[in-house]
Amino acid sequence: MCIQVIADNVGDNVGDIAGMGSDLFGSYAEASCAALVVASISSFGINHEFTAMLFPLIISSVGLLACLLTTLFATDFFEIKLVKEIEPALKKQLVISTVLMTVGIAIVSWIALPSTFTIFNFGEQKVVKNWQLFLCVSVGLWAGLIIGFVTKYYTSNAYSPVQDVADSCRTGAATNVIFGLALGYKSVIIPIFAIAISIFVSFSFAAMYGVAVAALGMLSTIATGLAIDAYGPISDNAGGIAEMAGMSHRIRERTDALDAAGNTTAAIGKGFAIGSAALVSLALFGAFVSRAGVTTVDVLTPKVFIGLIVGAMLPYWFSAMTMKSVGSAALKMVEEVRRQFNTIPGLMEGTAKPDYATCVTISTDASIKEMIPPGALVMLTPLIVGIFFGVETLSGVLAGSLVSGVQFEKESSVENKIPAVLFDISLKFLLSVSRIRAEQIAEAATTQLQEANEAMRAATEAAKAATETAQRMEREMNAWKEFMMKKFDTSTFVSHSHHYDDDLDDQSLDED
Repeated sequence: MCIQVIADNVGDNVGDIAGMGSDLFGSYAEASCAALVVASISSFGINHEFTAMLFPLIISSVGLLACLLTTLFATDFFEIKLVKEIEPALKKQLVISTVLMTVGIAIVSWIALPSTFTIFNFGEQKVVKNWQLFLCVSVGLWAGLIIGFVTKYYTSNAYSPVQDVADSCRTGAATNVIFGLALGYKSVIIPIFAIAISIFVSFSFAAMYGVAVAALGMLSTIATGLAIDAYGPISDNAGGIAEMAGMSHRIRERTDALDAAGNTTAAIGKGFAIGSAALVSLALFGAFVSRAGVTTVDVLTPKVFIGLIVGAMLPYWFSAMTMKSVGSAALKMVEEVRRQFNTIPGLMEGTAKPDYATCVTISTDASIKEMIPPGALVMLTPLIVGIFFGVETLSGVLAGSLVSGVQFEKESSVENKIPAVLFDISLKFLLSVSRIRAEQIAEAATTQLQEANEAMRAATEAAKAATETAQRMEREMNAWKEFMMKKFDTSTFVSHSHHYDDDLDDQSLDED
């Protein structure tokens, strides 16, 4: 029990907190770098306008302040008294932080930016006004909120998409897989439209710089998003520690309620990560073509088209390598566990301790060694393509991987979230089915017991009647015997009996 709780806590901290946090932090840093690169070749960098040059970093700072103020609404203004109020309160945090961030961006755009300036746009300077840059940040900010809520809609068991997938389980695994894949593919539609609109608006106003600050706007409230995403794992860890410590079951019930609310809102943070990844990738692509001096990427050119095809294939190649790595590591772990069960006496009975160090070594070695090939694929592909095939082909590779990666990541995120939700639904369904089945079995057993009691009662009555009949026949035979003894004396009766037997023997001989 102790090992299981510790392993669960470690997994939650590594995956949901450290993993998601590092992913979003990486997107934050990449978007900031892309915006600073484009700003350095715009009027901000040419004219050495330091405050305007730091506008991307100011957006991040305002986001931290907005998220800090948002926490006051959860701790001081909105008091939660019921379990059903937890999830709405978490979602309300994100809306409040978005509204505060919108106001903050309007203020800093008016203070930090000149009324008119120029942005580098593929070899020429585009005239932009400060309110246009404010709209670029705002459209990314609100697009992130839309993506978050849409992701929640497709991953929460309170809505029809997941309920349809759960309903498909009644006819077997095949239909369940088909419905799950269809839901994952369908979930891409609205977020892609939101990303497309934000890209169109931001690029129309401020070229690639507008796309970069739109990505920063989408990530500006990520402190609140990460807090919501970490809410579930922290509650789950608290519940595991409380159970391990033998505390009251009421504490476990409260932590389970908090964990359930956190799991349903965790999809919002994943939606932010996916949407921001699309904008950040486009911003980095814009920074690349701006610094490389590429004015157009013509897909009709064979080199570019080949790059598009190869780039679209890269996310699937990378995913195949990582999935195979996980599978091989899991296989080694299972083999090691089986070996310990077969070779360590008393392990099955719980009297001996397993070899934890070997299992930990397998997982840690696999996590390091197995990630070398996927990492090399990501790092070496741009270098090889750029050196041997040129900038145009590399532009095609980056564009193809960008489009394919966004679609693949969004679809996979929903499909990865659905099993956890379906597990909760299935567990509740199985519990209800088990309860109904138990009631049916108990009712059938009661009926059979009643029938058995009636049969036993009937058998008892029949045995009693047979006993009475036997006793009555015995009394009658005794009475008949006494009557015959009185009517004939014993010698005469015996003599007659012998004569009767001799007659029967003679008769049988004559017949022979």
